[in-house]
Amino acid sequence: MSHIVTIETEIRDPVALRRSCQRLGLAEPVHRTAKLFSSEATGYCVELPAWRYPVVCQVETGEVHYDNYGGRWGDQAQLDQLKQAYSAEK
Repeated sequence: MSHIVTIETEIRDPVALRRSCQRLGLAEPVHRTAKLFSSEATGYCVELPAWRYPVVCQVETGEVHYDNYGGRWGDQAQLDQLKQAYSAEK
């Protein structure tokens, strides 16, 4: 019998987020309101390489907002690396 495991990462710690950005060689996250394609989000913004819009981490809720248009505006693997680095820092 197989088992399915789902792991959902919430980003709630700004210090761990900053350390994960350092670990990946990214600029330090900045708390601001960012424009995504058709909306805005406020939180700690992380600029991933070659992404059109930033990844916005709302630490109060743990939610991560981004628009990479199904990979056309940003490589999903880079976001996955950020989440993995964050998990390691926590």
